[in-house]
Parts: sequence; C-alpha cells; structure tokens
Amino acid sequence: IEDNHLIIGEHKITIAKSYKDCLLNSIDKLLL
Repeated sequence: IEDNHLIIGEHKITIAKSYKDCLLNSIDKLLL
C-alpha cells in the first residue's frame, strides 16, 4: 500500500511539473 501511495505521489508531481512547463511556455508566447 505504501509503495502505491509513493508511486501516485510521484505521478502527481510529474503531472504538476509538466503542467507548469506548459503554463510557462504559454506565458512566454504571450509575452513575445
């Protein structure tokens, strides 16, 4: 159970990072 929880946590972090990157890219395009 603990392993599954850890995997889910890492998965959420990965999604958050990719979402943040997309958001920053969108902002950069708007500024340009």
